[in-house]
Parts: sequence; C-alpha cells; structure tokens
Amino acid sequence: MAGDVLSAKADYYYPGPVTNNNNSQIADIVTGLIQAITGSPAVNPIVHGSTTNISSDLNASVPFQSIADPDKNATDNIPRAYLNIMFFNERFEFVEEGSMALRVSQPGDEAAPLVLSNIKAPKNGYVYIYLSNENDQPVYFDNFAVSLTRGKIIEENHYYAFGLRIAGISSRKFDAGTEGELINHYLYNDKELFEDADLDWYACPVACPAGITGSEIMTRK
Repeated sequence: MAGDVLSAKADYYYPGPVTNNNNSQIADIVTGLIQAITGSPAVNPIVHGSTTNISSDLNASVPFQSIADPDKNATDNIPRAYLNIMFFNERFEFVEEGSMALRVSQPGDEAAPLVLSNIKAPKNGYVYIYLSNENDQPVYFDNFAVSLTRGKIIEENHYYAFGLRIAGISSRKFDAGTEGELINHYLYNDKELFEDADLDWYACPVACPAGITGSEIMTRK
C-alpha cells in the first residue's frame, strides 16, 4: 500500500577495475519480473493474464530503462552492478517515483554495503527489489536483506455520487494472514455495506444520521 516503508541492504565484492561494455540486461530483467508475477499468489489474476502487455510496455518504457540500466554508456572501470528497487502500480505500470538503482563503487574487502533506507511506496501496487550485474566480470553479493514496515493505510476507496465505488483507483491492503480482519463494512458515508446474496447495498441498519437523504439511505453499488 502507499505509505509502506521498505529498506534493503547487500554486501558486495569485486577484485579490481573492470572494462565496461554497452551490454544491456533490460530484457533479462523484464523476463525475471514476468516470471515473478506469474509465480506469485499475491498478484491479481487479471495481472497474471496481462504479462505479454506488461512485458511490451516495460521494454518500451524510457523511464523504466533509465533506472534499470542507468549507466549504459559508462566508460569508467567500475562495474555496472546494482542494488535495485522498482515500484509498480496495481496494473503493473512502472512508477518512477521512489524507484532507483545503487551502483557498487569500491573494489576489495573494505567496500561499504549498498543500502536503500526507508523508501516510501508512492502508490498501491508492487515492489521489485533485486541485484544485478551487467558486466562480463563477476561481482559477488552477500547478506542480501529486505525489510518492510507496513503503513497505517489499510484501505483506500473512491466513490461516484451516491456510493458507487470507482474500483479502478480503490484498493485494499494485501492480507498477510497475521493482521486480523481486513473487511471493512462501514465505508461510504459511514453506512454499512451489505454483501449478502451479492446485494452490495449501503444502508443504515438502525437509524440514519440527520442530513442523509432517502436516496442515500440505500444505494446500489
């Protein structure tokens, strides 16, 4: 959910200067992401069926490529190897805000770890955190760790007049199995949502607050 905070860390080692090339692993990165989408039960089934379009869109996205491969034309002797974080909305469209790549910088045993600290998710959706090396020479990563701190938002809803929810920009936090009940029956104007028999009605079951009109007492979604 928007507002969740993520951190990541990885140690690395490479023995000495390298000769950079202009190879790009954008296609490999997209392929790995598509495989992760396909194999994840957390991903919406609609997204599972849209992987071909997602792949095409990402391969054609200039913002995605600029962050996934930020030093494509580098002529220095530092490996093009990174700790990467990529954000996507619920339709797996790339979100540039918050997405970044940290590059290795120092050879030998004394290199400081790569650290992404307290990156706030800008939108509801998904995050992809991974390590990459786009050179022929090896870079060794170790002690890779990712942490997630849940934000306070558990549900976000947008409505048309009289209570029809705009499903495309509404979202509910994923159920981690340990966070209790995520179903919230008091939504539009604090009226109770009745889902029995697929009614999807908002109603005031006992007494309606003053100021609510008859058309608002019970509205079809």
